[in-house]
Amino acid sequence: MDLIEAVAGRGGIVGCTFYPLFAGGAGTTRAQYCGMLADLAERIGVDHVAIGTDAVLGWAPDALGWMRSGRWDRPGKPSEIPEFPPWFDWFQGPKDFPNLAEGLTVAGFSDDERDKILGGNWLRLFADVFGS
Repeated sequence: MDLIEAVAGRGGIVGCTFYPLFAGGAGTTRAQYCGMLADLAERIGVDHVAIGTDAVLGWAPDALGWMRSGRWDRPGKPSEIPEFPPWFDWFQGPKDFPNLAEGLTVAGFSDDERDKILGGNWLRLFADVFGS
């Protein structure tokens, strides 16, 4: 938690991933995920919480294997390439952002706070770093 607090203390943002293995598995519900974001926002402030999807739609299935194995060259056998874990039922890709937005509202975020988490905080950070 010290690192997360240090990031927020310098005006940074924690981008919360949708990668199922980092977020509790494919069975993680929308309420559980949004609850994790609410807990994080309570600890470091909503201005430092954002979505960091790292969406990989359209990538070849073996791209994940390259990243997870720490190699950018293809392994010798296709059986050595790990498969991408199943996505959450409630978020299959960018088309499901409205579902996430609704989940954030249900979790107690105001419209302004929800919009910060869904991209506003990134825009603020980019403006701070790169100028408007």
